[in-house]
Amino acid sequence: MSSNAKTTGIALVLGIGPKAETSPRAKAVALMLAAHGVAVVVMGEHERSLGEVVGEMVYGGGRARHVVGDVRVAEHVGGAIDKALGVFGEGRFLVVAFSETEALPQTMAAVGSALGSRGLSADVLFLGPPDRAEEPEKLAQRVASFVAFS
Repeated sequence: MSSNAKTTGIALVLGIGPKAETSPRAKAVALMLAAHGVAVVVMGEHERSLGEVVGEMVYGGGRARHVVGDVRVAEHVGGAIDKALGVFGEGRFLVVAFSETEALPQTMAAVGSALGSRGLSADVLFLGPPDRAEEPEKLAQRVASFVAFS
């Protein structure tokens, strides 16, 4: 399949980085989605970490790209959305945003603004640090539902 072919599922995974408490979960979600045939764009502030995750996804047969940016900035999130649409075409969209607790409101606003300014709707899941017991189950259910219906 060419990289410009239409796809039925596109995921934007925000919050990949080397030090963030949430990053291992973001990486795991990105790899899981790619393994299930979803095209994935990862975004974070550290290009090396992003490149490593994309390399793992592509090595496993997935379709993936990365965008360096701050998850709290609507223009950066918008750039990641534009890249996803430009590379993978249109399809059902999932945004999984991992953010530190203090940055979560800014991240939510950035994602909402970026989607709204493009007239897009998406399944969106915002997650902070792993301090709530229900998060892993909630995350697994949402991702499985997206994959099943893509």
